[in-house]
Amino acid sequence: DPIISFSFQPSSLYEGLIKFMSRLLRPFWYKPAVVVTEGRPIQSKSAYANYYSRLPAKVELLLDDITLDEIQRPLVMLQDLMKSNFPAVRSIPGASQGDASDHMDVDGDGSAGLITRAMQNQSRASQLTSNSSQVHYASEKERRQKAFKTEDRNMHSTYRLLSRTVQVLNLLSCLKQAHSMSTLPEVQWGLVHGLTFYQLVTSQEGQQRIETLLNALVSQGDKTLLNRISQDGDRLAQTLSRQCYLFFSSASRLTYLGFKAANDALSRPISSPQRGL
Repeated sequence: DPIISFSFQPSSLYEGLIKFMSRLLRPFWYKPAVVVTEGRPIQSKSAYANYYSRLPAKVELLLDDITLDEIQRPLVMLQDLMKSNFPAVRSIPGASQGDASDHMDVDGDGSAGLITRAMQNQSRASQLTSNSSQVHYASEKERRQKAFKTEDRNMHSTYRLLSRTVQVLNLLSCLKQAHSMSTLPEVQWGLVHGLTFYQLVTSQEGQQRIETLLNALVSQGDKTLLNRISQDGDRLAQTLSRQCYLFFSSASRLTYLGFKAANDALSRPISSPQRGL
């Protein structure tokens, strides 16, 4: 790569956005979103025997409704500002349309494990030495194009991080509402117990646990087919697909709609055309 020996510095605008977003995320970023405390055993006495039972588990959320709204409001405003002023946030710069995904965009430059700039520079120097016959100086135009592309990719990754954070906050609000609805299955808070906001937003484990929780909540297999799907469940699935689509994927939405269609077919007479499909 003829540009590999050059060091590109982010613009002051980008650094300002990063510092502002960091100030918004810092108060809660490394704190657990949900903590589930197992109920303590208690001894109960009767006329016939003594037996032990256990109190219900206690679910504690870091953010109450007021705090959640206060944290989310400036993040949403920053998200709208970036979307309206930076075209690079709408798609991954330099990637084809087929490469776009809902997961965090990670630059595949092979230096992910090199945690310091000195190690990265040493690696680049080693590559230059081994390929010295192929090295040539980059023109001013090439360097400018590379700089703009790097800036756009950084801006896109920042926007994706911000969007996933906003959607995690939306998700917590939806789960709190679902927890209070008797018509919905119990929210499996234990799946996200102890995970920090940082882990929920950026890690693969956080993504998988949230998807498992939501799939269990809106599509419970045989249980969903045997019991009529409530309007509350339908509204929840619609809200998740609209406000938390980075975690409640299109496949999850289609699974829910499939269970809903199957439940509707089972409720009809055996001789009906819908039952025969």
